[in-house]
Amino acid sequence: MPITLRHALCLTLALGSSGCALASAPTSSSVGHGFGGGSISAPVGSTTGSTATGSTTTTPSDPGGSGTTPKPAPASSAAPTTPTTTNPAAAIGLGTFFDTYNFNFPIPQGQALGTVANTSQKLLSTKGGHVYLQIGLQTVDKAPTTRQALNVSFVFDHSGSMYGDKIDYTRVAAEHFIDELGAQDLFSLVAFDSQVSTPIAPAFAVDKEAMKLRVEGLQPGSATNIDGGLDAGYKAVRSNYKVDKINRVVLMTDGEANVGITDPDALAARAAAQAADGVTTSAIGVGLDFNEAFLKQVADAGKGSFYYANTREAALNAFVGEVQALQRIVAKGVKLDIQLADGVKLVQVYGHTAKTSGQSLNVDSNDLITAQSKVILLELDVPAGALGATQALASVAVDFDDVPFGGHKQALAAAAVTYSDDAAAIAAARDGKIASSVIVLQTASQLIRAAQLLDNGQEAQAKDELAKQYEIVVAKGEELADADLKNEAADIKQYLDRIGKEAAGGLAKEILFDAVQQQQGKKKVVKS
Repeated sequence: MPITLRHALCLTLALGSSGCALASAPTSSSVGHGFGGGSISAPVGSTTGSTATGSTTTTPSDPGGSGTTPKPAPASSAAPTTPTTTNPAAAIGLGTFFDTYNFNFPIPQGQALGTVANTSQKLLSTKGGHVYLQIGLQTVDKAPTTRQALNVSFVFDHSGSMYGDKIDYTRVAAEHFIDELGAQDLFSLVAFDSQVSTPIAPAFAVDKEAMKLRVEGLQPGSATNIDGGLDAGYKAVRSNYKVDKINRVVLMTDGEANVGITDPDALAARAAAQAADGVTTSAIGVGLDFNEAFLKQVADAGKGSFYYANTREAALNAFVGEVQALQRIVAKGVKLDIQLADGVKLVQVYGHTAKTSGQSLNVDSNDLITAQSKVILLELDVPAGALGATQALASVAVDFDDVPFGGHKQALAAAAVTYSDDAAAIAAARDGKIASSVIVLQTASQLIRAAQLLDNGQEAQAKDELAKQYEIVVAKGEELADADLKNEAADIKQYLDRIGKEAAGGLAKEILFDAVQQQQGKKKVVKS
């Protein structure tokens, strides 16, 4: 299963700036707290936003606005100190990006997303047995000529533990997040420690320098009120929600919730409810002290992305990678309805959570971007059958909102096997690529397990379980002559070598992040 470079996060940054007036979107009133000037906002119904082109300005309209174009609200004169780093990208090496596993799925034509259903073996013994069903999702390989506008609220943890380098490099990365926005995009900034404020009420990303000054004004505070921060972020996005926008809350934190609602399940349930109603949630963990299991849970429930940012470079990659991914979304609200054939039993689902009812499985996916391949892998128990007969395994229907082509669409696929009593023919009909996918996703599950053990202080057990998986991956890599599995084994080996030699918490976060990428069909590769 050769790896092909499909996209690179943060290889280039558009370092644009604007001296134009800030255009604000309809918003509920809010007052900034501790940032020397309140929130950036404008009257309800404002659609103004000047885009400079030489000496000429144009005024874009808000797709959901009132159609009026009042004068833009001026930025506060009591702005925070001007940032000392005017071009942070020059000081931060942009080196980490992602390759994606190339599954060679057919590129869809005439719609943004297609699906296939392939089996690990085309022939099966008449006695029945286990079969792996690989459901592949593949998006179009070219970015849409026009993209949907973003409606994003950035929920920024500035608690006391952010003091020092963490808040410095996180501010820099957040400013680059703003740099990547377009004039049609809505951005808001929610800041939380023990209290919650809105330094930037929902506004069009026109006067980016004014927005970045607000980010620069964030200073370390006290406790960690994730509950209040998320609530304010969701309200900011909801105030301008439209189905034809990409509606996203991005949570950034370096700690655990200790004010307000602190139960991870309750916070994740809120993210799930918002996602079901069109507002997704991504999570960025900063440093070594955040609860990675909780943030992954929120991102999974919220149908967004999970990132680990422990360095300046990683923070920049995470923040800019998130906004660039949002700009490339082509399939929204992706839902899979899988119907297993009579007599076929589900053994396990790898990499995703499925809701089951009888022979029906439902899987909700996060939004998919341009040129993305994604796999849902099922392990099935197939009953015995007559020689030469065909046994249906499953039918698959994928529903999604098509961003570049428009409308609500569906992609269909089905899979079956044929019974045989020829052992040689059965062996020859096995699909080595799917066998390799099985190992990759099983390894991801073991990595998540190892991360949990490390977090619980069970280093010896984590090392033992990783060592067992290492032997499996090495053996399968040799058996299948698969270079990717050999690279996978090398990755596991370097984790094994580091256990006991460095902080378990930091290593656990790195391992978990690697596992999440594998579950999404991506492989982390560090470039110098």
